[in-house]
Amino acid sequence: MLEAEVARRRAELGAEIVRRERVKRDMEHLDRVNRRHPVEDAPSPEEIAQRHRWADEALRRDAERIAANEERWQREEAERAAAAGRGPRMQHSGSEGFTIKRGL
Repeated sequence: MLEAEVARRRAELGAEIVRRERVKRDMEHLDRVNRRHPVEDAPSPEEIAQRHRWADEALRRDAERIAANEERWQREEAERAAAAGRGPRMQHSGSEGFTIKRGL
């Protein structure tokens, strides 16, 4: 009878230990899952300043790129206008400088 009581209490104690460990593991998991993500926090003034510096740099690069494209387009447009002012050209290679004599 004493051995049966000891075995029963040992089994209950083992089950209690298993239950506590399971609850502890589950709570650790829930704490990890429910932990605040850094994105949920407001950015610090230093982070805001860094983001503004990045945005200013990106705007400066875009403005430089747009200005370079505009300059290139203006130069090509001037070349096209100058070529159009020279008159029509023959469409065959090797015909540059060739003129047709009329009225012979």
